[in-house]
Amino acid sequence: MIPELSRLIGDQPAVPELSGTALQNRFDAAFRRFIRVFTRPEHPLVIFLDDLQWADPVSLKLIQLLVSDRRTRCLLLIGAYRDSDVPPAHPLNQALAALAESGAAVSTIRLAHSRRPTPTS
Repeated sequence: MIPELSRLIGDQPAVPELSGTALQNRFDAAFRRFIRVFTRPEHPLVIFLDDLQWADPVSLKLIQLLVSDRRTRCLLLIGAYRDSDVPPAHPLNQALAALAESGAAVSTIRLAHSRRPTPTS
């Protein structure tokens, strides 16, 4: 996933080929372990994700796993999206509801639409 990482950790042995759910589960677990490396009380990690209205269901699931993982501490995930592009049945709303139900701390800040100032003559 991140070829340049081998410069830090060295070449890694090949892993068995998987497909479908097994492949996704392995990726999710590896990514959570990777994020945990960078989340420490002395060095918290903040991740900002923009345009979540376009996130696919697999990415939203990974976000849910990261936020609800009790072993990942000192992580602040900030997401931004255009609520005008997110109808009630949108996968993002379902993911946010699932996060709230899991006990994750979810806060919402709604910003009012502002008009851009027009140039004055």
